[in-house]
Amino acid sequence: MSFSNITPEGTRDLIFEEYDRIKSLEDLLCNNFEMLGFLPIQTPNIEFYDLFDSERKYITQENMLKTSDLDGRILVLRPDSTAPIARAVSAKLKNEDKLKIYYNQMVYKQHPNYRAMNTEEHQSGIEIIGGDGEKADLCALLTAFQSLKAIGKSFKIEIGHSGLLRLLLEDLGLSDNEYMRIKNSIASLNTAALDFGSTINPKALEIARILPILCGGPEALEKARLLAQGKEKAQKLLDYIEKLYNAFSDAGYSDYIMYDMGIVQKIDYYTGIVFRGYIDGVGNAVLSGGRYDSLYDCFGQHRIACGFAINVSAVADTFSIIERTPGKSASISCDGNSIANITKEIEDAATQGFKINIEI
Repeated sequence: MSFSNITPEGTRDLIFEEYDRIKSLEDLLCNNFEMLGFLPIQTPNIEFYDLFDSERKYITQENMLKTSDLDGRILVLRPDSTAPIARAVSAKLKNEDKLKIYYNQMVYKQHPNYRAMNTEEHQSGIEIIGGDGEKADLCALLTAFQSLKAIGKSFKIEIGHSGLLRLLLEDLGLSDNEYMRIKNSIASLNTAALDFGSTINPKALEIARILPILCGGPEALEKARLLAQGKEKAQKLLDYIEKLYNAFSDAGYSDYIMYDMGIVQKIDYYTGIVFRGYIDGVGNAVLSGGRYDSLYDCFGQHRIACGFAINVSAVADTFSIIERTPGKSASISCDGNSIANITKEIEDAATQGFKINIEI
């Protein structure tokens, strides 16, 4: 019998120093979360498909890795951590008014249109459930800043609002399909595709082209306000993200924060602020999050919540291989007559802080 020596598409082995990079980053981020008052949680790698089904608009079925249990029920490898944590909180922590939770676990997603992307991803992140909405948003953003700062690379965090696009388009007579076409084109950075044979309202097409380029400092906000003229609700959203921006800019974070009015998250449960974080050496966002106040309604509770996830796999790939430092160690040959001696050496090593290499 012979076996294939390759891994499934989008997966890889992590060997020695490669694993060390992942583990050291996870430890760094988890220590940061704990220092800021977050408590750990872990959910199963396998969840019921219904938790992420299309009616709840979490993740499309094409992106999920599916299997079935002995009773024929459809299961998926966890494609996202927020929904499983919401399930766990609703079932086991429903009497807790306020929670600050962190996690460190794998997510699994297929990418039919981008076959070179990873199927498995190490993620570390936080969830803030309950509390005052504005304070929680500030806490989530501050934790994001501190997390990327701890990584030690140059970084930026962009903030926007999930409701801005819909409010800008709401009076233009778009069908649901037309709205989703615009939204998906912005999310995939391909608004040029809207020009081909389109019957969409020209004003909506103009907004779709302009919104993704409204990035930067206060000048981006002013251009967004011009785009939202006469739309009171949209102006209020802009007032709110300006308030958050100013809070961090005035606190010395002006070099690390910027507006991005074109942030559209592919997971469709966001209801408030959205934000992304970037570091040197990675072309895509390594941090993504926002507010999702309607998610817990699916579990029979109304609880406000926000959070973010960091793609640890992508961050780790930006670091060069770290050579293992040998430190103080001793080598002992292992045979049937030396177990007692080796055991004594191991006990001594544990108290003196050095390693025992048992030769084979």
